[in-house]
Amino acid sequence: MLVSIITPTYNSEKYIEETIKSVLHQSHKHFEHIIVDGLSTDSTLKILSKYKHLKVFQGKDNNMYEAINKGIKIANGEIIAYLNSDDLYYLNTIENVVKAFKSNPESLMLYGDCTFINSQSQEMYTYRLPEFNLKIFSAIKRMIVYQQSCFWRKDVHSLIGLFDESFNYSADYDFFCRLFETNRVKHIPVKLAKFRVHSDSLSENNNGKMQVEKEIIDKKYKTDSILISVSGKVIDYLIIKSFKNIPMIFYKLSSSFKKYF
Repeated sequence: MLVSIITPTYNSEKYIEETIKSVLHQSHKHFEHIIVDGLSTDSTLKILSKYKHLKVFQGKDNNMYEAINKGIKIANGEIIAYLNSDDLYYLNTIENVVKAFKSNPESLMLYGDCTFINSQSQEMYTYRLPEFNLKIFSAIKRMIVYQQSCFWRKDVHSLIGLFDESFNYSADYDFFCRLFETNRVKHIPVKLAKFRVHSDSLSENNNGKMQVEKEIIDKKYKTDSILISVSGKVIDYLIIKSFKNIPMIFYKLSSSFKKYF
């Protein structure tokens, strides 16, 4: 199986080389790494030029999801994923994913567990994700996967389309909502990715805008429940008010109580 990894970049000099190396050093060597750069003005392109295996495409993008869609359209792999320019894979990530897809031919998407790292790449904790359950996902106002640990068959796009570029911050959430409705999604209990938490990240600096987009998406796909809606708004309020430790504590607790999911 050829696996296509797509990385959108724009002025990504701080972390991009570490991201590239995390893909380059994979135990499974049958992959292509597509970089779609939005006309970076820092040293990103200089760093990319050092790695001849990369497929680099440059041009103006309206947002990150337009860049990802460009990568998907030119991808040759049977399996697709996108890895942001500050996140990382484990050494055996792609190998584990290929084995899992071969063992689960009916699955359109697989997701694994995700480790949070800081700006110095130090591991903080691992979020052990629950098994996929469409009814539970449809009822809660939360994403149950981390994009960094998600891989899907390219055939998915002929069924549900590409990422919706009208969303600037939450098109991945919209995409996964559509994909989950196929109910052909499986969790594999393996750490697949490292999500970097740092002050310069897109999600860190646009949390409020992201929540607004997610509310629009929830109305399209999620079960209408007053209780769930109220609880979701309370949690959103606390997060938006910059109690940054609250989601961290929630994730740690949910990891500890994985057996109850």
